[in-house]
Amino acid sequence: MEEHSDLSEKLSNMTPEEFLDLGDGGLSYIKITHGENDEIIYALHTAKGDHIATGQDINLIQKIALEQHLIPVSVQ
Repeated sequence: MEEHSDLSEKLSNMTPEEFLDLGDGGLSYIKITHGENDEIIYALHTAKGDHIATGQDINLIQKIALEQHLIPVSVQ
């Protein structure tokens, strides 16, 4: 669990430019939002912000990321 908090701290301390540069290394992010009926929606994006997929199944979204050779991280 300590590794996760270290990674979260490093990511939150990055400048927007530094975060965008991670996209060249295969990093992606999963944005968590709520739909019209308050259902949870997961949206997969490259670190540069390009949309890849949206859905309600986090496991499927993570699988899509891995199939695209991307490393997914979740942000809120």
